[in-house]
Amino acid sequence: MNKRLLRHCWIAVVILSVPSVAQQVVTIDWITKQPTSPPITVDKSTPVTVTVIRVNDMLYTYSARVAAHARSASDLAPGIVASGGTLNRSPECTDLSSAIKQLDDAFDKPELKPTANNATPPHHIELAATIAAYDAVKDSISQLETKKGACSDAALLGRVKYYEGLKSQWDSAENKSHNFSFSTTLEPLNDYSIFLLEQYNGVTTDACVNKDSSGKSVGVECEVTYKPVSTIVAASGGYLITMLPSRTYERRNVPQSANAVLAVNNGGPVRTAFATLIDIKIPSLRGLDKVCLPDDTTFGCAISLGPAFELGSGNQGATRIGFLAGFSFHLWRYFYATPAVHIGQFSGFPPGFTAAGQTIPATFTGKLDPIHRTTARFALALTLKGWNLLNKNSTSQGQSGTGKASQ
Repeated sequence: MNKRLLRHCWIAVVILSVPSVAQQVVTIDWITKQPTSPPITVDKSTPVTVTVIRVNDMLYTYSARVAAHARSASDLAPGIVASGGTLNRSPECTDLSSAIKQLDDAFDKPELKPTANNATPPHHIELAATIAAYDAVKDSISQLETKKGACSDAALLGRVKYYEGLKSQWDSAENKSHNFSFSTTLEPLNDYSIFLLEQYNGVTTDACVNKDSSGKSVGVECEVTYKPVSTIVAASGGYLITMLPSRTYERRNVPQSANAVLAVNNGGPVRTAFATLIDIKIPSLRGLDKVCLPDDTTFGCAISLGPAFELGSGNQGATRIGFLAGFSFHLWRYFYATPAVHIGQFSGFPPGFTAAGQTIPATFTGKLDPIHRTTARFALALTLKGWNLLNKNSTSQGQSGTGKASQ
């Protein structure tokens, strides 16, 4: 018995020690058809809950789907349909019949009945208007119980319909969350269209409309564009310490001698240059988690590549642009240290020369043009982040355009 209890305790400790990951939430205002929460960062498959606020779930049902645009989930919310019928009036119960008539008229208005006046498609009514319309008649329904007298069966049935039936349904509808939520998964390097559908009795409302083939207005899905932020690709720039020489050659006279020797400038083991890099985040892979933290907010790794530019004079006749590729370590996605391979042109000794200080024959009067060749040397780049490349263009801001009808 004690062993079993000890085993259960160990299981509980293991379960409690597992960190819980809160699912990210995308919030959309149904009235403005725009996201209201800051854009989330999507650098890997990210489960999210999309919550549409201020929906009129007193009248309508809602569904949704999500479409990715190379950079679907649906759900239904319950609604109710209320309609007033025409009742026979009894002259023996004037107060009750009059009150029911007033309620019938109120519930036939668009705020409580979107198909009023045979509207096609059904009217889109905002939540605040429906709540105000119902609150205006709620007390009148409660007062039906106090109206007594010799009433006809029709009037009594009307009181039952409102007081004992519709009032409880509408009270429940008014107490709903007025939010519509569904879950989906967002992938990196994608923008998204979130299509929201509002229906009344299974018929799409005029919240968003388009013309059909005959030119008639029909209710359609409303499209909300959602563009997550991505930190997968960033750009950085800074200094490069490289072992790729940038030699130049010249004649140098020897004091008290008629001879000249070959002089080599910039022949040191290291020099500086300037580099601009594209830094691509490395995904969480087995083995790399010991070097690169899965959550790279503070410390992480990237593959970096880009051009290297020579500073100052050098590379006599050679191109001053090289290429850099390496493995970066970054702090706070801001400072990048990149051990790398620097590929560029190297200026070798001019033809006929093999060493610095070599005597230049008196008969040699030509230019000391070096022999250029492409080579690779070790380098270390120290750069600072400039921006997230995927967030600089108009399709990557994590913002929404105005809600519009889908085609």
